[in-house]
Amino acid sequence: LDEAGLSIVDNQKTSLQERRKLAEKTKEFRAVPDSEKVTEFKPLLRAYQNEIDALTKRMKFAETSFLKLFKSLSEAPDPEPFLQSLLEERRVRRADEVQIKDFNMLKGKCEDLEMENAQLQ
Repeated sequence: LDEAGLSIVDNQKTSLQERRKLAEKTKEFRAVPDSEKVTEFKPLLRAYQNEIDALTKRMKFAETSFLKLFKSLSEAPDPEPFLQSLLEERRVRRADEVQIKDFNMLKGKCEDLEMENAQLQ
Protein backbone atom coordinates (compact mmCIF):
# COMPACT_ATOMS: atom_id res chain seq x y z
CA LEU A 1 0.00 0.00 0.00
CA ASP A 2 2.85 2.38 0.84
CA GLU A 3 4.50 1.53 -2.46
CA ALA A 4 1.30 2.28 -4.37
CA GLY A 5 0.91 5.58 -2.52
CA LEU A 6 4.46 6.61 -3.38
CA SER A 7 3.90 5.67 -7.02
CA ILE A 8 0.75 7.77 -7.14
CA VAL A 9 2.61 10.77 -5.70
CA ASP A 10 5.39 10.28 -8.27
CA ASN A 11 2.77 10.04 -11.02
CA GLN A 12 1.20 13.30 -9.84
CA LYS A 13 4.59 15.05 -10.01
CA THR A 14 5.27 13.59 -13.45
CA SER A 15 1.84 14.69 -14.70
CA LEU A 16 2.45 18.23 -13.52
CA GLN A 17 5.88 18.35 -15.18
CA GLU A 18 4.53 16.94 -18.44
CA ARG A 19 1.61 19.36 -18.40
CA ARG A 20 4.03 22.27 -18.04
CA LYS A 21 6.12 20.92 -20.93
CA LEU A 22 3.01 20.64 -23.12
CA ALA A 23 1.97 24.16 -22.18
CA GLU A 24 5.44 25.41 -23.14
CA LYS A 25 5.39 23.49 -26.45
CA THR A 26 1.92 24.87 -27.21
CA LYS A 27 3.12 28.39 -26.44
CA GLU A 28 6.12 27.88 -28.74
CA PHE A 29 3.83 26.50 -31.44
CA ARG A 30 1.63 29.58 -31.29
CA ALA A 31 4.70 31.75 -31.80
CA VAL A 32 5.68 29.88 -34.97
CA PRO A 33 4.73 31.63 -38.21
CA ASP A 34 1.68 30.18 -39.97
CA SER A 35 3.82 28.96 -42.85
CA GLU A 36 5.80 26.67 -40.49
CA LYS A 37 2.87 25.44 -38.39
CA VAL A 38 2.18 22.51 -40.71
CA THR A 39 5.62 21.00 -40.02
CA GLU A 40 5.54 21.89 -36.32
CA PHE A 41 2.04 20.51 -35.76
CA LYS A 42 2.98 16.84 -36.05
CA PRO A 43 5.53 16.84 -33.13
CA LEU A 44 3.09 18.81 -30.96
CA LEU A 45 0.26 16.40 -31.73
CA ARG A 46 2.58 13.47 -30.95
CA ALA A 47 3.48 15.07 -27.59
CA TYR A 48 -0.22 15.38 -26.75
CA GLN A 49 -0.85 11.78 -27.80
CA ASN A 50 2.06 10.59 -25.65
CA GLU A 51 0.72 12.50 -22.66
CA ILE A 52 -2.76 11.07 -23.17
CA ASP A 53 -1.23 7.58 -23.24
CA ALA A 54 0.77 8.32 -20.08
CA LEU A 55 -2.32 9.72 -18.34
CA THR A 56 -4.30 6.63 -19.32
CA LYS A 57 -1.55 4.41 -17.89
CA ARG A 58 -1.44 6.42 -14.64
CA MET A 59 -5.23 6.35 -14.40
CA LYS A 60 -5.28 2.57 -14.77
CA PHE A 61 -2.61 2.25 -12.07
CA ALA A 62 -4.59 4.48 -9.70
CA GLU A 63 -7.82 2.61 -10.37
CA THR A 64 -6.13 -0.76 -9.88
CA SER A 65 -4.58 0.44 -6.61
CA PHE A 66 -7.94 1.72 -5.41
CA LEU A 67 -9.71 -1.52 -6.32
CA LYS A 68 -7.06 -3.59 -4.51
CA LEU A 69 -7.49 -1.45 -1.41
CA PHE A 70 -11.28 -1.60 -1.70
CA LYS A 71 -11.17 -5.39 -2.04
CA SER A 72 -8.90 -5.70 1.01
CA LEU A 73 -11.20 -3.50 3.07
CA SER A 74 -14.34 -5.26 1.88
CA GLU A 75 -12.89 -8.65 2.85
CA ALA A 76 -11.95 -7.43 6.33
CA PRO A 77 -14.35 -8.45 9.07
CA ASP A 78 -16.91 -5.92 10.20
CA PRO A 79 -15.53 -4.22 13.34
CA GLU A 80 -19.00 -3.27 14.62
CA PRO A 81 -19.68 -6.48 16.63
CA PHE A 82 -16.25 -6.26 18.27
CA LEU A 83 -16.76 -2.60 19.14
CA GLN A 84 -20.23 -3.36 20.51
CA SER A 85 -18.80 -6.08 22.75
CA LEU A 86 -16.14 -3.66 24.01
CA LEU A 87 -18.83 -1.10 24.82
CA GLU A 88 -20.88 -3.77 26.62
CA GLU A 89 -17.84 -4.86 28.64
CA ARG A 90 -17.18 -1.24 29.58
CA ARG A 91 -20.81 -0.76 30.65
CA VAL A 92 -20.69 -3.95 32.76
CA ARG A 93 -17.38 -2.92 34.32
CA ARG A 94 -18.81 0.47 35.29
CA ALA A 95 -21.89 -1.21 36.77
CA ASP A 96 -19.61 -3.57 38.72
CA GLU A 97 -17.60 -0.62 40.03
CA VAL A 98 -20.80 1.07 41.23
CA GLN A 99 -21.94 -2.16 42.93
CA ILE A 100 -18.55 -2.60 44.62
CA LYS A 101 -18.67 0.99 45.85
CA ASP A 102 -22.22 0.47 47.18
CA PHE A 103 -21.20 -2.84 48.78
CA ASN A 104 -18.24 -1.25 50.56
CA MET A 105 -20.43 1.59 51.80
CA LEU A 106 -23.09 -0.85 53.09
CA LYS A 107 -20.40 -3.04 54.65
CA GLY A 108 -19.06 -0.02 56.50
CA LYS A 109 -22.56 0.85 57.74
CA CYS A 110 -23.09 -2.76 58.83
CA GLU A 111 -19.82 -2.73 60.79
CA ASP A 112 -20.81 0.57 62.41
CA LEU A 113 -24.21 -0.87 63.38
CA GLU A 114 -22.57 -4.03 64.78
CA MET A 115 -20.25 -1.89 66.91
CA GLU A 116 -23.18 0.24 68.07
CA ASN A 117 -25.19 -2.91 68.86
CA ALA A 118 -22.28 -4.35 70.83
CA GLN A 119 -22.02 -1.16 72.86
CA LEU A 120 -25.73 -1.21 73.62
CA GLN A 121 -25.63 -4.77 74.98
